[in-house]
Amino acid sequence: MKIWKVLNLAMLFSICCIGTLSAQVSIRDSSIRVLMVDVSYGGYFPAGDFGKRFGYTNQIGLEFGLKFKNNWYASLGGRFLFGDQIRENNILADLGHNNVWTNSFGDPVSDQGWIDRNGFVIVPSLYERGFTIPFRVGKIFHSLSFKKTNPNCGVFIETGAQFIQHQILMNAPKDIPYLNDPYDKGYDRMTYGVGVLGSIGYRYFSNKRLINFFVAFDYQHHFTRTYRFNFDLGSEDTRTRNDIMYGFRVGWCLPIYREAPTGYYY
Repeated sequence: MKIWKVLNLAMLFSICCIGTLSAQVSIRDSSIRVLMVDVSYGGYFPAGDFGKRFGYTNQIGLEFGLKFKNNWYASLGGRFLFGDQIRENNILADLGHNNVWTNSFGDPVSDQGWIDRNGFVIVPSLYERGFTIPFRVGKIFHSLSFKKTNPNCGVFIETGAQFIQHQILMNAPKDIPYLNDPYDKGYDRMTYGVGVLGSIGYRYFSNKRLINFFVAFDYQHHFTRTYRFNFDLGSEDTRTRNDIMYGFRVGWCLPIYREAPTGYYY
């Protein structure tokens, strides 16, 4: 599933919700219905099987949600997952250094990496890439708010489900064919599955619509499987993985709501 398709569906969901937003209300003194467009960054530490493959992981996301008058809300979106700490870094060991390109006498040229057709030493770079599609349901507790004059602010608790896909991206020169498409698929450890998530944090809405933000602590537990035949192992990994991440998420929110007496405010 392409992440841009999910974002398009979320945008359509948001547009459909705009027509249902409440009129003749004030965010200063009323708990109102709000369309939320969240942009966020999260920094996560890995655990379980995910920690055996990757290190510190970044997530950048765009999510669309609808908060109701009772301060319950739901959201859907997509998050780009990336990093450069690869712990499962022996995936090319079966190729062996110096067994690819040799000199005219058949002797190895370098003990530092692979030698391309131009005689340069090549050490492929490995990166973490992937995405998640989170669906969240949460509630804001105004009784635990620092801003008592705005009933839409407060501590929130979230739970939900999430699809995740991740892989190892290899950056290698095009003149080494077995490290490029389609052979690189035998080393990228393409993995995906579903899981659950939970968060606790604080969401703030400004009375003047100038500053709207949230902070949260996240926990994500996924049940995944690697859907590749691994060239270096000579087999397919069919076991169920436990991919776990936990960390902090911070973001900015664009609230859209109707306020008396004029019209929509962004």
